Amino acid sequence: MRTERPHPGTETVVLDYSRSALRRHGVARWVRTFWSHRARLELARTASFKQGLWLLAGVSAIAGVLSTSHLCLRSFIAHAIGAPNAMAVLRHEIAAHWPIVLASTLAFAPIFFGFLVGFLAAISGMWTRLSRRNEPWSAAFPMLSVGCVPVLWFFVLLQLEGVAPFVGKNEVWYLAWNPVTNCVRFAVLMIGIVLAGIWIVDASRMYYSIRERAEAIEAAGQPQST
Repeated sequence: MRTERPHPGTETVVLDYSRSALRRHGVARWVRTFWSHRARLELARTASFKQGLWLLAGVSAIAGVLSTSHLCLRSFIAHAIGAPNAMAVLRHEIAAHWPIVLASTLAFAPIFFGFLVGFLAAISGMWTRLSRRNEPWSAAFPMLSVGCVPVLWFFVLLQLEGVAPFVGKNEVWYLAWNPVTNCVRFAVLMIGIVLAGIWIVDASRMYYSIRERAEAIEAAGQPQST
């Protein structure tokens, strides 16, 4: 959050973008980045390179878990329908599938992490070259890392695919992932398109906000002309 301070002797307003004014302590501000644009913007302004790496590691780990957790949901629904004790079925499904989810996480999380780090490092290098500022690529890396948090939206949305086999035609069980033959998969496709559009708008807003902040800091540091 920014604060405004009147410049002594004038009516000029100087924007205070100091880290002390923007920092939010605790895990809550990291969790809020999942749904809050404001939380992502504040964290992007204060995050360090190391924090950016930790954030990508967390995103990769969660993505690894969600990559196969929808299969557990599908199995639970299949066995819970008509069962007298749904909670017992749930406990059994968790006990049966957690090794699969763990193995999937250990297999996919490093792949996701390596891809994200490599991709964002390349974008950071291009960013710093085009920005005409003498900054290392690591300066833009934390901001881009925070901007990647919405990728988890699509992994959360993937969980609905676990419900898809129970809605629509029976042959959907044996067909490939087809959004045309199943209303749930069609909804997943449409929601995914909407989320992609929201992500683009969110990234654009973050970019312009960060750029305006940098320009304000540069203007405040320059001597006023007489």
